[in-house]
Amino acid sequence: MELTKPPVIEVGVEFHFDPRPDKQPWDPAVAVPFIDLFQGEYPHVEVIQEEKIRIEKRTPDGTPKAISGKISLDRVRARNEEGSRWLQVGNDLLVYSFVRKGETYPGFRELCTEALHKLDSYVEHFQPVAVHRTALTYLDLIEIPVPAGATIQLEDYFRLRVETPEETFGPIGYVSLRLFFPQTETRDQLLLWFDTVPTKPGEGILRFQMHWKCICEDVASLNKEEIRLRLDRAHRRLVDCFRDSFTERGWALFGPIGSS
Repeated sequence: MELTKPPVIEVGVEFHFDPRPDKQPWDPAVAVPFIDLFQGEYPHVEVIQEEKIRIEKRTPDGTPKAISGKISLDRVRARNEEGSRWLQVGNDLLVYSFVRKGETYPGFRELCTEALHKLDSYVEHFQPVAVHRTALTYLDLIEIPVPAGATIQLEDYFRLRVETPEETFGPIGYVSLRLFFPQTETRDQLLLWFDTVPTKPGEGILRFQMHWKCICEDVASLNKEEIRLRLDRAHRRLVDCFRDSFTERGWALFGPIGSS
């Protein structure tokens, strides 16, 4: 299946690890040296912290009386000059991402290979016991042209939707769905967020965002080929679900070539 106008704007590969028993506490002194290994490739570095607030006492009317807070490291991330490749490291976490910046989408195979190269570096540096979970994420932006004064029906383009009696509710102006499909013996678990994206008045386009996440549990390995097979399976699942989310009219938006 080939699309001349693929809607992909972001792709991410996540690796979640079982750490070695003697791993160091997670802080910048542990995270930054790993990111520094890629300074030539990803020169722009950001440190992301999180603040946890604890209310220890309250007055009789419920007002907080004693509050304590703690700031800790969430993750460190770095990007290339173009902002099209991102590398993030968190506590027992590695994320490699592609962000489309106008260039041609390189395809899953190329991005998966790049992510597995970064996995090699993580394993050599941190020496985890295993990858226990991996995940593949996609963010798609769908644009539907709307002639001036016209309206569209979602069912003309999408096969996933919420149906309401229009005579009572009126036309739908905004969509926000979150769908979860649990793991089975033959399928990894899948999450989908489907949302309307605001547009300017008179722009003549309706935009929808589809955020996909396929989660592969129980990987229990550091073998790259085993991990690649799990990611390949996740990719096939996402591709099949993406295709079946659209009617033929909706599918035509992406300029398909050959068999779908």
